[in-house]
Amino acid sequence: MNYITENIYIDESGNTGQDLLNQEQKVFVLATNNFSVEEIDILTSIFESKSELHFKKLRNSDSGRASIIQLLNHPLITEKNILCLTGHKEYATVGQIVDQIIEPVLYDNDIDIYQYGQNIALTNFIFSFGNHFWDKELFMSFLNSFVKMMRTKTEETINEFYKASKLLFNSTKTKERDLILPVLQSENQITDILERVSKYTIDLTLSSFYILCDLWHKKVNKKLNIFQDNSKQMEHYKEYIEFTKNLNIPKQEIGFDSRKITFPTQIEKMELVDSQNYLGVQISDLIASSIGFMYSNDNLKQKNFVEQIQNSKLLNLSNYYTIWPNSYVTPEELKMEKGEGQNVLDFLATEMIRNGM
Repeated sequence: MNYITENIYIDESGNTGQDLLNQEQKVFVLATNNFSVEEIDILTSIFESKSELHFKKLRNSDSGRASIIQLLNHPLITEKNILCLTGHKEYATVGQIVDQIIEPVLYDNDIDIYQYGQNIALTNFIFSFGNHFWDKELFMSFLNSFVKMMRTKTEETINEFYKASKLLFNSTKTKERDLILPVLQSENQITDILERVSKYTIDLTLSSFYILCDLWHKKVNKKLNIFQDNSKQMEHYKEYIEFTKNLNIPKQEIGFDSRKITFPTQIEKMELVDSQNYLGVQISDLIASSIGFMYSNDNLKQKNFVEQIQNSKLLNLSNYYTIWPNSYVTPEELKMEKGEGQNVLDFLATEMIRNGM
C-alpha cells in the first residue's frame, strides 16, 4: 500500500547509554528535522567545508563556530521543520527508579502509577527532596548504585543498591520515607525485575525516539520515513520497532489523558544510516550537539559561543521538548486529572502475547 510520507532525519548528542550519571555529558539530546532536499542545500551552503559536517570539528575554529550560529539562527529554523528533545540524565535516573523498581511494587498492590501522572509526581518529589533536603551524598550513592545494578545485575551490585537505599531511608534528613519504602519492598522481587532488564533498558534513546516520532506524525498527519544515524541502541530495538509499527489493529491512541501515543507506530520505514551520506542527518547532529555542548561545556574560552547558542533562534522554538526537573505534582498541574485511557505497558504486553512474542 502506498502512503503519503514525510522524511525525518535524526541524530543525537550526549548518548552514554545506561551510564546516565556520566559527569561529562549530563544531558541527552535527540534532534530531528524534516527539511526538503532544497532546504538542506540552502542550510549546508552556510558551511565552507565540503566534507561531512561535524560539530566537534567545526567548534574548534572561529569560522566553524560562526557557521554553526548562522545555522541556528537561519529563517528555516522553525517549529515547522524541527523537533528536539533534551533529557536531564540525573532526573531521568530517578524516573527509571520509579519505572523499574517502584512501579512493580505498587502494581502488585493494584496501584497504576501512570494513571493521574503519579509516576511523574513521584519522580519530581524524589528528585527535589534528594537534591535540596535529603543527604545529597546518600542520595547520589542511591542513584549511582541503581545505575550500577541495572548495568551489571550481579549479586554484589544488588546488595550495594539495597544497602544505599536503606541508608537513605534511615537518614535523619529523610523525612519523606514513604517515597523510598517501595524501593525497600522491591528487594523480594528484584530477581524477577532484573530478568526483564536488557543492556539498554534505562537508556533514553528509544523512549525519546517514540516521543518525537509520535509528535511528527501528529504534526504532519503522514507516515514517517526515518533516517537515523547508526545507533547500537536502535539496532538493538529494531525488531521491537517493527513490531509496534506492524500491529494488526485499528489506529488508536493509548495512554492516559494528555500523555497518549499512537499505535500502530506511524512509521513507514526506518533506516539506520551512515551520516556521511545524509546531509539531513548531519544537520540534526549540528542541532543536537549544539544543545548538548551548551549544557556540558565548562571551558571559559567557549563562554561566548555557549551564550550565542543560548540566545539563538533554535533555543526559542516553542516545540523544544524536555525531560527535565519540574515542580508539577498534582494531576491538574500534569493535565492528568481525568485518569481516562489505558496503560501503555498493559496494552503492549497484551499485544505481544497475542502475537506470540
